[in-house]
Amino acid sequence: MRKRVGRAAGLALALFAGPAWATPTAAPRATTVPKAIVATPPILGPASDLYSARARRLVRSYLRLQMLELRKAELDRVRAVIEGKLGVDALFSPPPAKAADRGAGR
Repeated sequence: MRKRVGRAAGLALALFAGPAWATPTAAPRATTVPKAIVATPPILGPASDLYSARARRLVRSYLRLQMLELRKAELDRVRAVIEGKLGVDALFSPPPAKAADRGAGR
């Protein structure tokens, strides 16, 4: 009698468990995170490329941008004096250095 109960239990487990080779119903999730795209470093050319017309234009544009930023900061300071947020002495004192400029030693 025990054999029959064991066989019946085994048969029931086999029927409800399904075949071992059955595939899952849901699609498997990706377990890896996609890697970030990293730009390749620029290939260094000859030293003469440092003095090319393109490089000089780039430096000139960069310096022009810095000068415009400094001019804007000065105009903001003048506006603050006109609005009464700063005293008139602020116009004649050197502009306060930015934290980034102090850290870089400029």
